[in-house]
Parts: sequence; C-alpha cells; structure tokens
Amino acid sequence: MTKNSLVRQFCLLTTLFTSTLLANATDYNEKALYALTSLGSLLEDQLSDTPKEQSENQIQFDEADISLLWQRATDSHLASQIQQAKLYYEHAFNPSCKNRLKNLSKAKSLVENAWAQLNPYYQPIIAKSSQNQSHRYIIEDTSWLKNNLDQIFAENDVTQNEKTFAKAGFKIICQRSSKMIVAKHSKISGYLVKVYLHSDKPAQTWKWLVNRCEGAENIRNLIKSKKITCFTVPDKWIYPLPVYPILHDEDEAIAMKDTPAILIVSHMNIVDRNSCRVAWKTRITKKHLRELYCILSHGFASTYLVQNIPYTTEGKFACLDTEYPFRQHRLERVKHLLSDEMKAYWDLLVRTGGRPKSYTEVRSNF
Repeated sequence: MTKNSLVRQFCLLTTLFTSTLLANATDYNEKALYALTSLGSLLEDQLSDTPKEQSENQIQFDEADISLLWQRATDSHLASQIQQAKLYYEHAFNPSCKNRLKNLSKAKSLVENAWAQLNPYYQPIIAKSSQNQSHRYIIEDTSWLKNNLDQIFAENDVTQNEKTFAKAGFKIICQRSSKMIVAKHSKISGYLVKVYLHSDKPAQTWKWLVNRCEGAENIRNLIKSKKITCFTVPDKWIYPLPVYPILHDEDEAIAMKDTPAILIVSHMNIVDRNSCRVAWKTRITKKHLRELYCILSHGFASTYLVQNIPYTTEGKFACLDTEYPFRQHRLERVKHLLSDEMKAYWDLLVRTGGRPKSYTEVRSNF
C-alpha cells in the first residue's frame, strides 16, 4: 500500500469517526431536549397555584420517572448546568429546605435555559431576531397572488372598517376575540387573509407578521427533518398594503410609522369545531402523539388543540398558531380531548421524555 493510499484511508476513517461522534452527540442532545421538555412541564406543575386534586389532566410522575428524566437530560454537553438544576430540585424536597418554591424556581430557570441551548432551532431564531429578516417573508412581485392582491387593494381604504372590507369583496370567515379577522376573497382562491381592521385598532405590527411567518417556517422545517406525516402547517407571507393616512373618529390624518401589511395564508380546509373535537377524540393514534410531542418539545405550535391544531379535510392536523416561534408548553393540556387510551399513552410519552419503548427496560434499574 502506497503512502498516498494510507493517507487517503486515514482521512476516510477520520471523517467516518468524526461523523459518528457528531451523530451520537446530536442523538444524546435530542434525548436531553425531550427530557428537559418533560422536566419543564413537571416543574411548571409543581410551581402552579392550582391544587393538584382540581387538575384532572395532571400527569403523575413517580420517583423512577423523574430519575430517568434527569439522567437523560444530564447525558448532554450541558451536563454541569443540568446537574446544578437537579441539585436545586432535590434540595427543594429536602426536609431541611427553608424555601422550596425558590429552589424549584432556580431549577426551572436552569432547565429552561438548557432546553433553549439544546434546541437546534433556537440559535437560528435568535440570529433572525437580531437582523431585519422581514423581507424574507414578503410575497414575491412575480406571484399571481401578489398581482391579484394589488387589484383588490387598489382602493386605499379597504381595511378601514367592515363596510369597506366587504365592499372590496372579502367575506369574513371568523373574527377572533383579539378582533383579528380571517377572510377569503374570490380572487385569491385557496388562500385566506388575516388582518386587523383600522377601526378595531391596534393594527398588527410587522413583528406580529414576521413571527407568524417564522413560526410556520420552523414547523415546516421540523416536519421535513423528522419526516412527520400526521401534521401540516400553512404557508404564510406578508403583503404590504399601499401607504395611506388613516382617518380616525376626528377625521385626523395620522401618519403611519410602518408600512401597513396583512398576512396571507394558505387555506387548510379545516373542519368545523365539533368535528375537530371528534377527530382529536377518535382519530388520534400513538404515532400522532409521538409526532405532536416532537413538535411541542421544540417549542412550536400550541396545546389548545381544537382552535390552534384543527383537523383538515385532507386527514391531517394543521398547526395554525405560529405567533410564538419558540416557547415551552403545559403538556398536560393535550389530554383534555383525548380518549382514555390516548391519555394514558400521552402520560407515558411525557413521563419518559418521548422514549416509551425503552422505558420498561431502563426503569428496572431504579
């Protein structure tokens, strides 16, 4: 074997070894992320003011569950930080502890910080928020959708109030408690607009719009990365409106601080609310819950299932709520609509950090 051949073989082995190490590190960090998600939910519950007997959907962790979660969470590159959180947690239940809630709060803060650092989507989100990324989500000038929207909004008072909105051809589908309107238009078939009318003020800010586009993009990337098949997410774009003064009650022209804009989203063909409740009760499988746990563990979507993850006529559940691109969830809320069998499986997922298959074998060591 020549010297060059030896060098090539050494480089190949080094590359393979490095790739294996990186893959293992990623796997350990992901397991730790899921464990921290469950620990965060546990700590949130322990710090809650709601009496446990009043919470029928509370997830019951036993000592073996908690020990396993701390073990999996510590098995990452943030081991020292997580170990410190564990010490605060254990001290909180020590009879000599004088301030249990303070120690639990310290543990929760460290757990949340570690969870954010281990989340592969956290750094990109921070990087985006430190720059002006809104242009990435503005609908392209070459899009047929943009052309049709330009025609609809040729009159510059379309979003002034319900009367001008309807006159432009919009049909309101629903209006949320926040006064946000969801509407359709015959010229943009297959898409919806989400908008606050100026008469309802305040109008949405660009941060409001960008957050929703960013949140949808994060979920879409996760769905692709994890090969998720039971859930989907709408496409979302920003459409800047023509700049014009807004007339208030006193007919006073107020200059806009920012260019007004609305949110354009793909129509997900969701079923009615009662059908959504039935779907969450009867159509959910273990695969659905594993995928949902993955989505929530990364800080995406919502635990208000009927309103924010409704069922579609295509047979998938749509993650509509993308306002908060990155947050932790109260995982027990998922149980509200599930069947008894799926409630038990969700409990198991949360108690094991999303690893129910290996649970029995590992648990036997405790």
